[in-house]
Amino acid sequence: MNEFVSLARPERWVEQDDTAVRGTAFVDGDPVDAAALAGRVAAVDTATAFRRTVERLDGFYAVVRVVDGTVYAATDHVRSVPLFYAPDLGLVSDSARLLRERLGTPAVDGVAEAEYLTATYVTGDETLYRGIRTLRAGELLELDTTTPVEATGRVRTEHHWTYSPGAAPDAPEATTGERLATLDDAMVTAFERCLAVADGRPIAVPLSGGYDSRLVAAMLVRLGAEDVRTFTYGQAGSADVRVAEDVADALDLPWRHVEYTADDWFEWFNSADRAAYYERADDFDAIPNLSAWPAVRRLRDEGWLPADSVVVPGQTVAGIAGHLPRSLLVADATVADAVDAVLDQHYVQWAHDDELERAFRTRVRGVVDGVCEPEDPTSVYSAWEWQERQAKFLCSDGRIYEDCGLDWWFPLWDPMVAAAWGALPVDDRLDKRHYTEYVETLYADVADVGRDAAERNQVTDSRVTATVTRVRSALARSPLAGVLRPVYRRYRTRTDTRASGQLGHLGMLSPEQFDRLYTAGRSHHAFRALEAVGRVSFAPAHEDGWPGEVLSVDGLDRTRPATNRGVAGRSTSDPPTELAESDD
Repeated sequence: MNEFVSLARPERWVEQDDTAVRGTAFVDGDPVDAAALAGRVAAVDTATAFRRTVERLDGFYAVVRVVDGTVYAATDHVRSVPLFYAPDLGLVSDSARLLRERLGTPAVDGVAEAEYLTATYVTGDETLYRGIRTLRAGELLELDTTTPVEATGRVRTEHHWTYSPGAAPDAPEATTGERLATLDDAMVTAFERCLAVADGRPIAVPLSGGYDSRLVAAMLVRLGAEDVRTFTYGQAGSADVRVAEDVADALDLPWRHVEYTADDWFEWFNSADRAAYYERADDFDAIPNLSAWPAVRRLRDEGWLPADSVVVPGQTVAGIAGHLPRSLLVADATVADAVDAVLDQHYVQWAHDDELERAFRTRVRGVVDGVCEPEDPTSVYSAWEWQERQAKFLCSDGRIYEDCGLDWWFPLWDPMVAAAWGALPVDDRLDKRHYTEYVETLYADVADVGRDAAERNQVTDSRVTATVTRVRSALARSPLAGVLRPVYRRYRTRTDTRASGQLGHLGMLSPEQFDRLYTAGRSHHAFRALEAVGRVSFAPAHEDGWPGEVLSVDGLDRTRPATNRGVAGRSTSDPPTELAESDD
C-alpha cells in the first residue's frame, strides 16, 4: 500500500487514498461494504476522528489509515481480521510472516513459545517473535513513525470495544421470559445482518450435534433464508454425525457428511497442501484451526459448496459461560481465583515450572487490566477468554474458509448478541443455562419437534458418554480429584487410540509415534503446537525438539532445533532429518 502498510493478501482488501479496509461493517443498522467503509475512513485525519469513526461500527472488519507518517489501525470487537505491526520498522501488515521477513532474524520469545505450547496461543499483544506485535480484539493502534524508535509515544493503543459481562447495577428486574425475549431480539438483528451480507448467496452451516450450530441453522430457517445447506465432518457413526443428520432432516435442510478416519488425518496433515495452508494461515499467535479444513476442501472440490458461498459457523459468546467455574461465584472469590481458573482451564497442554507459572500469571492479569471490572472475578475470567481463546483461537476458523475461497460471517459473535448475553445476570449465563433453554425452545418451534428431540445433543445421544461426562465432572469438583487424576490418566493412556474422539485428530501421528509419545490428557492440540514450532514432525517422524515433560524457558532454549527457521512452520523444501526411533 505504502511504506508504512504492507499487505500480504491485498486481494482481500479495498485500498483508497492511504487507506485499507477489509470486511463489512454496520453503521446505525445499515450495511457498509469495504469500498464504502474505505471512503469513510479516508476522510479521517486525526486520532480522535479515527476513534469516533470506528466506535460507530458493528460487524467484522479491519481498517488501516495513514496520515502524515502516522498509522491508525483497528480490529473489530473479536479480531476476526488480524493485524500485526513491527514498532521498530514503523510497519503494519495483515501478515506476521511478512513482518518477520522484513525484520530478518527476530529472536524467539521463550515465554511466548511456552505459552503457545501450553495454551496453543500467545496472549496479549505478543507473538512468538520479539518485535512483532498484534492488535487485540476491539483495539485501536496509533503508530507514529515520525517519533524515534526508543520514544514511549511511538506506539499508542486503546480499546474501542470490550467484553465485560454482568448485569448493570441499575438494571430493572426481569423475568426469565423477558430476558429470553431481549436475547431473541439481539439474535434476530444479528441474523438479519448475516442475511444482508449473504445477499442471496448460498449459506453453508457446519452442523455438529451441539446447540450452537443448531441455533444458526434454526434461525436461518426461521428468517426465511432460501439457500441454506449443512455439512458435518467426523468419524462415521459418531454421536455428532447422528444428531446433526437428524437436525438437518427436521429443519428440511440439505446435509452432507464428510467422513474422517485416523488414517485420513495422517495423509491430510502430512501433505504439502496442509503445510501450504499453514504458511498462509499461521501468524505466530495461535495454532491454525484445522478441524473443518479437510471437509471444506473436499466439498469445494466436489462443487457442493459453490464458490460464492458464505460459511456461517456456530462460534458463540455464550461458550465463555460454559467454562465459567462456579467457584468464582462465591462471595469471597477474588481476582487471584479468576487467574487460577484461567491457568487451570486453558494452560493445560504441558506442565511447566514455577518460573513460567509466575510469568503466565503476570500475562493473564495484563490481558484484563483496563478491559473489565477489576474486582469482579467472573468479569475477569470472561474478559480474558474473550480476548484470548475466542479472538485468537476460535476466530481463526475464518482462515479455513478464506483458504478455500469462501466468505464467512459469525452471527453469534455479533456485538448485539455479545451485549445482550453479557447483560444477563451471571447465574443465568452459568453453564449456558438460559442459552440452552433458548435454543431448545427455538428449535422445537422451527422444526416442529417435541421437547425430547429438542434436548438431544452429541453428549446425551450416547448413554456411555453422558454417564462418563457426569461422573468426570463430579469427580473434578470433589476433594478426591488430586488422588484420582493420575489414576484416570494412566487408564486413558492404556485405552486411548489414534482414532479416539469424534474427529480422530491424533491419527496425524503414525501408530509407532503415537505409542511412543502419547500420554492421557495430552490432546492433538499439544502435538500440533509442537509441530508448528518445528519441534516434532510426523512424516518423517522425529522429535529432535521435544521439550521434556515439564516446560521451562531454559529447557526450550536448549532443545530448540537449529533448523527451526520458522518457529511456526518450517519450509516444505527443507524437511527435518529423520531420526532413528528410540525409547526416549
